[in-house]
Amino acid sequence: MRRRDACLTLTALAAALALLTVADAVRGERASAWQFDLAHSDFDPIGVRAFRSFPLYFVGESHDGLRLTAITHRTPQPGVDSTEYISFLYGSCRPPPGSGCALPLEIQVWPACVRTLASYRLTPFSDDPLSYEKLIVRGVPSAFFPESAASARLELYTGVVTVVLFGAERDRLVAAANAIRGVNVEAGPEEPLPPPVAGAIEGELSCDRDATTG
Repeated sequence: MRRRDACLTLTALAAALALLTVADAVRGERASAWQFDLAHSDFDPIGVRAFRSFPLYFVGESHDGLRLTAITHRTPQPGVDSTEYISFLYGSCRPPPGSGCALPLEIQVWPACVRTLASYRLTPFSDDPLSYEKLIVRGVPSAFFPESAASARLELYTGVVTVVLFGAERDRLVAAANAIRGVNVEAGPEEPLPPPVAGAIEGELSCDRDATTG
């Protein structure tokens, strides 16, 4: 092989190795971006199965190209409020400077005694209900709220919990709702969910232990 050809071959090999290095780096960034964020989670995907306060539902460790990135637990504040929910966070977002951003998919599970369809009013000082689209998803009463051009939520009222899915598009939220499965209860994707217990939709459910465990 002539010296010039050898130089060209080495140059091509170096370029190929450089491209492989860049590709590996990109894959590494994607992998790290999709890793479960244990540092900012209250549960990992295995430990959350032991949660017993109320039934939990999620779409698994991945859905529609989105990975489960964190699981958080909002606990009640004694003497302040009774707000409690478990949140399953999917995907990631990059907020513009000085502002925040919404994840592509978030699934919150609330006790129905804390959050249900009766919780919403047009204004804090009005008895008029907030407008929504009535749906039946997985055999249970559901409501779709188009909050803005880039934000919406779908709520499923099942058993003693309210499952709230946040996203941007109605059809993708319905698809996610059809894919939810039980975390600490037996429930597979597409299967009918338990109907809401008496008084849940009307906001008349008591937050005692029997009401939340079902």
